[in-house]
Amino acid sequence: MLNIGWLALAIKGFFVKNEFKWANHMFIYSLLYLTIIFFLMIIITLPNNLL
Repeated sequence: MLNIGWLALAIKGFFVKNEFKWANHMFIYSLLYLTIIFFLMIIITLPNNLL
């Protein structure tokens, strides 16, 4: 789901008039994406590490 959102935002960049605003949105989305992915990796592997 996160990949599809990021891809849609990237494709939208071809059609925007304000590239600076789009670049800021891409940067913020990438930070949120990485944070969520890292937390999900920790949560998914946590039960295996506790056994």
